[in-house]
Amino acid sequence: MTLEQKEIARIDKRLERANWFVQISTSKGRQKELKSEIAFLKRQRKLFLSQLDYYRTNPS
Repeated sequence: MTLEQKEIARIDKRLERANWFVQISTSKGRQKELKSEIAFLKRQRKLFLSQLDYYRTNPS
C-alpha cells in the first residue's frame, strides 16, 4: 500500500467512525459537532485527491 493509499484509508476510516457516532448519538449538539467534522473530512479528502492528481500530472 502506497503512502497516498494509506492517507486516503486513514481519512475514510475517520469518516466511517464519525458517521457511525452520528447515528448512535442522542445529543443534538454532539451530532452537529460530528456532522461538522464529517464535512471537514470530506473536504480534506477531496483536497488531498486533487493535490495528488496535480502532482501526478505536473511532475517537477
